[in-house]
Amino acid sequence: MMVFHSFGEGLYGGEYYETRVLRDALHPQCLLPYQMNGERLGFWQVIAGRA
Repeated sequence: MMVFHSFGEGLYGGEYYETRVLRDALHPQCLLPYQMNGERLGFWQVIAGRA
């Protein structure tokens, strides 16, 4: 099980998060960004991208 946390607020207030089973993350069509505009993502961008 994976949990993605966001810096954004949830629909009804509080923290927004989403859970996924590991099988989904290992799917060939699953994307995990590591670059933006030809540059490697910084720490905060990676954290936000996981939300």
